[in-house]
Amino acid sequence: MTILQTTADIIDNVLFRAGEPTDGTSDFNTHALNLVVRAYRAIWMGGGEFVEGMNEPWLWLKKDPPGVITFVPVRDEGAVDVTNNNATATLNAAAFLNGMVNTDLDGWFFKVDTHPDVFRISAHTTGSQVLTLDAPYTGPDGNDVNYKLMKLEYSLASDLLRLISPIRVQSDNEDEVLGIDLTALDRDYPLALVQGGTPDRFALVTETKIRVNRFGGASSEELIRGEYDYLQKPDDLTDASDSTPLVPLEHRQLIADIALFYLFTDKADARAEALAMQAKAGLKSMAADNRARMQQIGRNFGAILPRQDSLGLRRRILRTTSGLILG
Repeated sequence: MTILQTTADIIDNVLFRAGEPTDGTSDFNTHALNLVVRAYRAIWMGGGEFVEGMNEPWLWLKKDPPGVITFVPVRDEGAVDVTNNNATATLNAAAFLNGMVNTDLDGWFFKVDTHPDVFRISAHTTGSQVLTLDAPYTGPDGNDVNYKLMKLEYSLASDLLRLISPIRVQSDNEDEVLGIDLTALDRDYPLALVQGGTPDRFALVTETKIRVNRFGGASSEELIRGEYDYLQKPDDLTDASDSTPLVPLEHRQLIADIALFYLFTDKADARAEALAMQAKAGLKSMAADNRARMQQIGRNFGAILPRQDSLGLRRRILRTTSGLILG
């Protein structure tokens, strides 16, 4: 058998070890591809299907370059007209012309300054002064009242499997936007009291959307850049000549082992149990290699740092030369 470089190589390996022809005439040819895809998923999902508690953040799944978010500032130019028990709000000309002509406001949050309730914009056509709220406006009628439009929810990369870092920022003396539970975000940072500035907390709303605790800068020019590390969700493998799994070459045999285990299980073959043990050993070996690579690139991986001078510059407590804490 050849070195397992492509998906086709892996399928042939599975069929050969199962005693099936590899020339495309096997009744299991299509099924073998499906099992290889299933085995690949079991690996990139972290290995927990075979090794209890395993959820390995594989380096070979890390997206390069990282994902980027641009936090946009609040919009509060001009004024807005609102009507009690009506889900339509209308921006006046000043609001419309000052930077919002080309802004799609779908999913933004809307609040009139003198009323506590916060609404989502459920529909908006770019270039329109009319906003459709997600529920009827609950405050009193108002003409030319002050308001805020806040973008607090952001979509993450479409190929995101899961985040593996906080969001990094470089403004307002912040260096990280830390992730917390959505319930905690709602409790500690209620929408009615949300403030401006660089976010320092976020929560997952869905697998690929986050909400932050602050609405960014105060003017249309105050954009804030953030970036985040994540594991990408690979495309499914195919039998095409250019289909190659992301699993490193030295561990690619593991895909074939797991797929063959599935095949033996389907055929009630007694060899399935031995393949399961082999798959577990292979996953543990690949996880050990993965962690060794992370340990070798830095001295502090997994270490407790009790001394202040061991921390990064921006994480140290600021002191005077005599040792007094500043701030």
